[in-house]
Formats: sequence, structure tokens, C-alpha cells
Amino acid sequence: MGAIVRRFYINYYGELLDEINRGMPTDRFIAEWYIRSPRVKEIIENNKKSTIPYEKLLELDPHIATHVEIRDNKPILIDTSLSNKRDIVVIEIPGDINELKKKDRELMLN
Repeated sequence: MGAIVRRFYINYYGELLDEINRGMPTDRFIAEWYIRSPRVKEIIENNKKSTIPYEKLLELDPHIATHVEIRDNKPILIDTSLSNKRDIVVIEIPGDINELKKKDRELMLN
């Protein structure tokens, strides 16, 4: 929908004790969504996806903050690096975190 993320907080709420979140970190992004901007209006009016193809994104020389490898058809987080001076940061986020929690909670936490 055209949101922009400029801030990331590690374990923002600390440990939550409810069934869904117990034992999981509470990392959060703060999103800015300029609903009257021409970019957002175009995305909404034309029902466009705002996702940039990964290959095009790499052409912008972003900082790759998460390094993931696929092992046994599962994404494994190898390393993270959030300190940088670049304007664009790429962070891989699982497409369906709830499904990952059900299938392999330990993998999700690594």
C-alpha cells in the first residue's frame, strides 16, 4: 500500500505472555503512510503492487540486513547487520509468520 519504514525497534514490548506471542521477540517497524502522496494514490487507484522486483532493488545498492540460506527447503537466518549508512535497507520477512510458527517455532526464533 506504499508505506515507508524508517525505524526498527528490537524487542519493543519485551516478552509477551499470551499464547500467540509467548517466547517470541517483539521486534517492530514504525511505518509511515502518506495517503495523499501521488505514489500512494497511484498504487491504490490502479490496484498496483508497490513491491519492487528484488533484482531492481539490488541495482539501487541497498544494505542487505538479513542473510538467509535455504536448507532442507527451509529459510535459515545466518546473520543480521542493521548498522549502516545507506538509504535503502533490505530485510527478509517470512511471507506467513503464523504458518511458520505452527510448523517450526524453533526455526522461526532462529
